[in-house]
Amino acid sequence: MENNLYIYRESFLTDFFREENGPNNSLEYCTEDLIYAICAIGSIIDFGDDYFMYQGILFDTPEKFYYQAKYLIFQKLNSNSYNEITSIQTLLCLSYFDLGRGNDLSAWTLAGIAFRIGTFDNFELDPRLTVGNNILNTHLTLTEYEANVKTRIYWGCVIADSYISFVLGKSPTLRHLRATMPHCKNLPFLKGIESFLYFDPVAKTPIIVNISRPLEKLNVLYQLANRYHDLVYRDSSSNNGLSTLYYLEKFNVDIFHWKDSLPRDLYWTKNELKSNGYNINLMFFRYQYYLILLSFNRDFIDADNSLDETVSPALICTSAIEDLYTSIQCFSKFHSLKYASLNMVYLAILGIQIVPKLPENIALTVQKKSLINIFGSVLAEGASVYEIAKDAYEAYLANFKDLGLKHNIGSRSPDTDRSKHSLNHILAPVSFRDVQETVGFDESLIPSLNYG
Repeated sequence: MENNLYIYRESFLTDFFREENGPNNSLEYCTEDLIYAICAIGSIIDFGDDYFMYQGILFDTPEKFYYQAKYLIFQKLNSNSYNEITSIQTLLCLSYFDLGRGNDLSAWTLAGIAFRIGTFDNFELDPRLTVGNNILNTHLTLTEYEANVKTRIYWGCVIADSYISFVLGKSPTLRHLRATMPHCKNLPFLKGIESFLYFDPVAKTPIIVNISRPLEKLNVLYQLANRYHDLVYRDSSSNNGLSTLYYLEKFNVDIFHWKDSLPRDLYWTKNELKSNGYNINLMFFRYQYYLILLSFNRDFIDADNSLDETVSPALICTSAIEDLYTSIQCFSKFHSLKYASLNMVYLAILGIQIVPKLPENIALTVQKKSLINIFGSVLAEGASVYEIAKDAYEAYLANFKDLGLKHNIGSRSPDTDRSKHSLNHILAPVSFRDVQETVGFDESLIPSLNYG
């Protein structure tokens, strides 16, 4: 699940398994380019030595899937024969693939094209009131199921926009739309897809997750982050320290209130992380909370915040880092860290950057060495999957030689330009700007590990 909430699994699989020449074969939710894009994301996790030949093309690396999907989608766009929904989904899959490779410019560009397609076709408008891009086209109707699927896909795109914008330090593309799309509803479960569900290693059964409420709550969380970024970093750039800390404190109070107000099925405690931190269907939601919380507070750990000790950046970072340590430990008991998500890699980089900055007099339940080691392990195992993890791990080894953590990391993809993910570009402070402003791509979330 992770960050691919813009794809509704059931509608995709329904079209995927539909007979090629069967009735109602619209293939609105499954196209060849989308299949390749999904394969690209899936194969980076565990490609192994498997490969296959299709239509004269040997698919023996994740990049082969990526480039084939990219070729097909732009061929369709150039001929104006694209499918709105699957084109958006394909481009977002490719964007996330590029995020993992550290190719921020391509990730931002592909996501931007996806959202341009969506807004061109009015995908932010309630599908019950309009079909396609013709608001007056009332003779075409959607079933309630089709309308709910489109609603789910739209809100998944909103979260993708918020997430990609946040980690790249940009202003979200869709935040300015006057959307009329209602909140999505839980959609019916499709029988026969058990092998495509997450298999819970503790419950020993495939797990069904209703995603509508997490989507709604994540949207609120990112709205909160967007609002306070403009305040915190605007005043930070003007050297108004007291004002910056004032807004940072208000942000911390509000984000804690967001978490405390979650419904029971979404709320979590440290004990919950200890017992269920392995469950990716639960943790994708929680990791985005920690990503935002740590990104805001990490630059103010040394600040003299006398306003309220309970929202001290140092204490907040300490608590969040220990929560992550607990959840990653639980994850590693049931899964190899090779399967760590992109969110886990981002958080590991943040953790390694933050832990050495924590005050010596702060109370830790886990030694700093243990905290840094577990984050280093995530990077070491994730290095064979994500280029950003590989670069960060190499910097980690250079900065923490005395910790004795040694791993073999996978070979670099031959088409990767190392200059595009210099360590100075890895998790630098986030700075949202107005959409009209020209922004460089050296301000991504993914933090600098240069301790010099």
